[in-house]
Amino acid sequence: MISTISNSKNMLGWVYKLYRLTQEALKSKNPETVNDIILAHIVSAFNANTGSLARVNSKNTALTLAAGIGIPAHVIGNKIDFGEGVLGFVAEEGEPLLLNGDITNHPKLAKLAAKRKNAKPSSSMCWPLSVDEKIVGVISVNRTDIAQPFSEKDLVNGEFIIQFIAVAVENTRLYVQHQDSLNELKQFNKAQNLWVDALNWINNSQEELERSASLDTFVKDALRHAKKITRSNKGALLVDSEKKGIMQCLISWGNIDDAEKKAFPAFFKRLLNHKKLDNSAPLSLSELFDKTEIPSYFQHGDFLVSLIQEAKIKRGVIFIGEKKNAQYDGHDRLLLGQFSNGIAQCLERYQLLISLRKANKKLHNEKKEQKILITRLEDAQNQLLQSEKMASIGQLAAGVAHEINNPIGYVNANLESMKDYVDNVLKLIKMYQESDDLINADPELYQRIVSLKENIDIEFLSEDLQNLVAESQEGISRVKNIVQNLKDFSHVDETEWQWSNLESGIDSTLNIAISEIKYKAEVVRKYENLPEIECIPSQLNQVFLNLLVNAAQSIPEKGIITITTCQDDDQSVLVKIRDNGGGIPEDKIQRIFEPFFTTKPVGEGTGLGLSLSYSIIERHNGEILVDSTLGEGTCFTIRLPINHVGKK
Repeated sequence: MISTISNSKNMLGWVYKLYRLTQEALKSKNPETVNDIILAHIVSAFNANTGSLARVNSKNTALTLAAGIGIPAHVIGNKIDFGEGVLGFVAEEGEPLLLNGDITNHPKLAKLAAKRKNAKPSSSMCWPLSVDEKIVGVISVNRTDIAQPFSEKDLVNGEFIIQFIAVAVENTRLYVQHQDSLNELKQFNKAQNLWVDALNWINNSQEELERSASLDTFVKDALRHAKKITRSNKGALLVDSEKKGIMQCLISWGNIDDAEKKAFPAFFKRLLNHKKLDNSAPLSLSELFDKTEIPSYFQHGDFLVSLIQEAKIKRGVIFIGEKKNAQYDGHDRLLLGQFSNGIAQCLERYQLLISLRKANKKLHNEKKEQKILITRLEDAQNQLLQSEKMASIGQLAAGVAHEINNPIGYVNANLESMKDYVDNVLKLIKMYQESDDLINADPELYQRIVSLKENIDIEFLSEDLQNLVAESQEGISRVKNIVQNLKDFSHVDETEWQWSNLESGIDSTLNIAISEIKYKAEVVRKYENLPEIECIPSQLNQVFLNLLVNAAQSIPEKGIITITTCQDDDQSVLVKIRDNGGGIPEDKIQRIFEPFFTTKPVGEGTGLGLSLSYSIIERHNGEILVDSTLGEGTCFTIRLPINHVGKK
């Protein structure tokens, strides 16, 4: 043995240094380097060239080469059975061994010598490492220079430090074992936390699916949790129940081309319908298919398949693969199976929710259809009321026009004749006046004529007769205009769609309603010379009449009604009727077009005017809008298409 540990003091220093080095190594990220430090320390102490250190396995039946100096790196980690080679021999015998040169004559190493025919003679020392009389390993040092072989003294001196080395090796094993236990505990706690997270997610997902009714996020999160609880690198999830209307497929796979991705759903459907797969426990691909049936991108690595099934309804499959640094075990299968059951329950509730929503949607659609039918019925009733009202107005207007036209006709003709007669008489009187000189020959006659002229005021009479005839003709003309306006308003001879001028219709309506308006409001007309539009004029005149009369009635005292017309665009025109009356309360403005709704006192309104107006404008494919401010007034805006489109 070299001088550095030839005495007790040096030996204690050597042991302390060994202790310090091993403690530093144990605190490092890789405590297994302690074996290399121990071996290097003792090889240096004995001026050896090579060496090896082997540890006994947990079953105490073989050695595992843990460290080596001067030997090929690939042999580190090899197994050495007890009795095999020098190290196995020393482990089996439990005694130190000194070998110098040829070992063929050694009684117990004859077989080893036969195997090492070509080995060069060398000097070796080998000690068993024991703690509490239990072999924990074997260490050996070698010199390739046979000129300086080890001695028996070296072997004996080495035994004093070997017990410290044995303790260091055993401490290293226990430390590594303890660290492994801690890591396993950490991994277990981590796995437990992941499982708790997965369970919480399942519970929350049921409520989330009820709120959103969307599978996209649910499928993504389900696959993410499945990979986490099994520590997998790859995964895929198929949720498939075509009879129920569910079809979602999500793939979390790296390094795969588009063609293979397209093949995934079909392969997963095969898994979904596989006879061997049930919800009792997940199975590996090798348990489901022959190798020739498995696609190439699934033939490398470990893969698990778990069925998602609830009440014997197969709702999908979870497919995970390439577990991180390990193979799948029974614990993984148990967790994945339980997780699949939770997913199945979520999907079952989701499907019940979808069915409920479909039923509600169906009821909603039926209610909507009923509402449409009711609206159509109301429209038909409004059309009937409007038709009856317009027919009555038309008949009344036609009768009045006919009755007035007869006397007006002959009065107008008589006035024309009377005008001619008066003109002739006045011409004659004028001629008589020009013959005053002749009449002077008879003083008595002349005096009588002068007296008569003074009594009748012939000058005034001549002038006034012409004014009376002119005024009578003007009155008759006005009566004729009123009759014509009445006829225009009623349009008794117009029941089909035709081209008409709205501004003329408004004017005729104003003439009819003048008695309702003239005492309440001044009418201001702002016309823009609208083009003719395709319409039923009598119906639109009824709308204008309703709005104008309502505007006048809303004005408590003298006010203003402004009628504005303009072209909205190339396809429509606008008519606005604004008043500065009392306005409509906000809580009632939404109901003004309802049949029989009125803001007027009992007995003063039927509540049908605006309802009929709304129906008429709607029939013309237009719209009627209202804007009202309480205390300031109301404005009705009517938009009508120039070309009527729709059923006539």
